[in-house]
Amino acid sequence: MKELAGEWIGSGRYANPVAAGMISYAVDERAAASEALVHSYFESTLLGVAITSPDKGWLKVNRRLCEMLGYSEAELATMTWVDLTHPEDVQKCLDFFDRVATGRLDRYSIEKRFVHASGNPMFVSIDVSCHRRPDNSVEYYTASIQDISERRRTEAVLTAAKADADAANMAKSAFLANMSHEIRTPMNAVLGLTHLLQRSDPTPEQADRLAKIDSAANHLLAVINDVLDIAKI
Repeated sequence: MKELAGEWIGSGRYANPVAAGMISYAVDERAAASEALVHSYFESTLLGVAITSPDKGWLKVNRRLCEMLGYSEAELATMTWVDLTHPEDVQKCLDFFDRVATGRLDRYSIEKRFVHASGNPMFVSIDVSCHRRPDNSVEYYTASIQDISERRRTEAVLTAAKADADAANMAKSAFLANMSHEIRTPMNAVLGLTHLLQRSDPTPEQADRLAKIDSAANHLLAVINDVLDIAKI
């Protein structure tokens, strides 16, 4: 209780009704200002924001979420978030939802797919938290949802490009291994046979020719080795 102008302000029989009304008005005004601030954030954020019920219904959504999903607020009010979740992601979402409902978690973050009104899947990153009653049961859930479809498309392109690069690198390695065998083997045969002929008492003219063959073959083998070494880089 608080004393004002000789009267007690409160709910007792000596309460000043004028002062009590002023206090009530001030409290209501602060509450309205706080609600307006929350509503302003709710609608101005670039994220989709939703309040959902324990039975998975959409209680309140902002404009951004409606734009992301392609449905109006009235249409979403007739659905659950399960209805809009990609079938392959439903069980994962329900597992996290049940952990919160049973008190094992208070919040969670996952990446999942919603199905847009157009029928196309869209990837989102979603953060979910809950508000509990005194008995620890969930009164409602709040969710912030970010469209990450473009990021996932970029990741898919990069993954495909890496796979192509890895495949090309493997093909190059196979080619180099094959070329190393196919080119070096006959050159080594030429050098070996030349060496044998040089040891078989050739005539001076034959020896000169064999020396030129040996020199040219060694030079060519050195060039082949350099080319193959550069190609490995």
